Amino acid sequence: MRKTTLVIAITSTALACGIGLTQIARSDSLSAPEGLSPYGRLIWNLDTLVNDQYGGEHVCMRAKRFAIHRCRSAIHIDGNYRATFANARHSHFRALARSSNPLRLVNVLPITIGGRYIQCGAGRWLAITNAPAGWGEAVYCVKA
Repeated sequence: MRKTTLVIAITSTALACGIGLTQIARSDSLSAPEGLSPYGRLIWNLDTLVNDQYGGEHVCMRAKRFAIHRCRSAIHIDGNYRATFANARHSHFRALARSSNPLRLVNVLPITIGGRYIQCGAGRWLAITNAPAGWGEAVYCVKA
């Protein structure tokens, strides 16, 4: 009886851990999974914005301009956009159309999605920086 109880307890614990890890990998929630680093939350929000914008469509990236877009023509495809959090939804980031680059006075290259700049906070925009902020992350939320 004690052996059966121990097996059930171990199985229940393993199942609960497996479900928790699956939730982190799938990220089906409305908010970033618990335990993510600030950079992990940034990537979660970017992946979420891509999912919100394009759903399950084929999404590509133009490397020279860091432009995320729906794949339509082989001419404009430098590679597929591969999400870390494939099922994440409801980003805190917003894609905003602007007549000019909000980061034109900063030494960074903005990331765009569908021709729109990605706002990642009040007066902050998602960009690729040549001076990594922290652990070597190149993607950063830059103040304009």
